[in-house]
Amino acid sequence: MSENIEEKRTKAPDEKFCESCGVAIKVAAEICPHCGVRQKTSGIIAFFGRKINAVKEKISIAKKAIDEEISIETGISMPRKIAAILVALSAGWTGITGLGSLVAGRPKAGSAMLGIPLVLGLLTVFCFIMTIISAIASIIVIGIPFFIFFGGMLMVVTPLFLTTYIGFYIADVMICIKAK
Repeated sequence: MSENIEEKRTKAPDEKFCESCGVAIKVAAEICPHCGVRQKTSGIIAFFGRKINAVKEKISIAKKAIDEEISIETGISMPRKIAAILVALSAGWTGITGLGSLVAGRPKAGSAMLGIPLVLGLLTVFCFIMTIISAIASIIVIGIPFFIFFGGMLMVVTPLFLTTYIGFYIADVMICIKAK
């Protein structure tokens, strides 16, 4: 009889003892499979344990989706791969990233990157032109350059454009290089 009790009192690292019958059960178990009693340990530790497990599951699902996207074999031929890399390299300089990924047969990645740096680049050019126009107009009207608004916008938009553009440009080229 005492041997049976000792057997019940051993547990694995991912187990706990049932609050009613003392049998080792999984930590995540809300109801003991042996006696059917709901476990009362549902305090803050159990709450955060469930939240952490939910986050781990979502991370696992996201990782699986990323792995599936990476492992997609588009059947890309070497000439098409070279064309995709050349398109990515040349179109990227114009601010249009994502075209290489489209040529490489990665429509999700290509359309996700397509145009965002272009819009930011056009916004930067607009702010630059308006800064020059406002400087000229303010010199003519009040005699001193006054371009705080557009000059300030230019200071904000330019680093945003450059970092986004560089990141998307590198990503587009790398997708083309790694295309299968």
